[in-house]
Amino acid sequence: MSLFAALGVLFLHANECFWIYSEDHYWFTANLIESVFYYAVPVFFMITGATLLDYPERYSTKEYFLKRIRKTVIPYIVWSLIGVGYMLMRGRISLQELSFRYIVNGLLNGSLVGIYWFFPVLFTVYACIPLFAYIPKEKKKNLFTYLVIAGFVLNCLIPFVIRVLHLPVTYGLSLPAAGRYLLYVLTGYLLSHNDFGKGRFVLYGLGIAGFILHCAGTYDASREAGMIMDTFKGYTNLPAVLYSAAVFAAGMRVSGWIMRGKIKGIIDCLVKYTFPVYLLQYFIFDLLKEYVYGGLLHTGITSMVYRLGAPFIVFGVCAALTFLIRKVRFLKQILP
Repeated sequence: MSLFAALGVLFLHANECFWIYSEDHYWFTANLIESVFYYAVPVFFMITGATLLDYPERYSTKEYFLKRIRKTVIPYIVWSLIGVGYMLMRGRISLQELSFRYIVNGLLNGSLVGIYWFFPVLFTVYACIPLFAYIPKEKKKNLFTYLVIAGFVLNCLIPFVIRVLHLPVTYGLSLPAAGRYLLYVLTGYLLSHNDFGKGRFVLYGLGIAGFILHCAGTYDASREAGMIMDTFKGYTNLPAVLYSAAVFAAGMRVSGWIMRGKIKGIIDCLVKYTFPVYLLQYFIFDLLKEYVYGGLLHTGITSMVYRLGAPFIVFGVCAALTFLIRKVRFLKQILP
């Protein structure tokens, strides 16, 4: 599933022309690609819940935090600072803009490298996980089910209905315990630790409905307004929650079949490079757009050749660079 999520992120970033609204045909396909791969970030958080909410069975909370610091916090800081150096070199920022305040603010907000926005969110999730992890395993299913259902209704469903119907309502209810990305963390645990039998087909149906709402809703609303409308967008919005949960549930089953097949060794190898792909892709995409697609091939970011081909090239280059960097002992810590 982590490989699936990493590829989804690459397709989203290669499809950045979605954010340049146009009535040209490219935006129709851009909206479709955006909607198909919108699961990527939510699935990453569901994987986090599936793998970490039972961490006390494997190690202490002290070790849990040390692992998170080594595997995510340190690489995030290092590559954010490398990003600052890269943008200085490329003339994206000036020395006059650079200050201690600029660096600290950028690290706290994930804005030094634009695609690193999710790291502060991830660190907040990591800080919350021990609160749920120490709930006895026999009680987790019932408690998490309650939190997911209540969180979905209060944080997603009701706000979505109010927003879509333009109801003149001031809505103040929410469930912080399952708020925002924590809802995905708890959902990931439930879906990975329980067999829902034929009930999964209900989830698949809801997932298809979520995808249609996201794709068709965004297209129609944006065409009517002449600009990108986010009524149906947002990772914690109802369409994304329904679609992403269904993708994760289906992905878990497909992954089980794949990992029993002959390509298990290949998948196991590629999975080792998924997190470095998150860290390195900004730099590779930037150079690829300018020197390969914009230079040698003379195609723009709206080209389907770029949008469907670049993700595989970027993954390959990131994996190759990671392999080389990990050969240097004192550098391997920045690409765990």
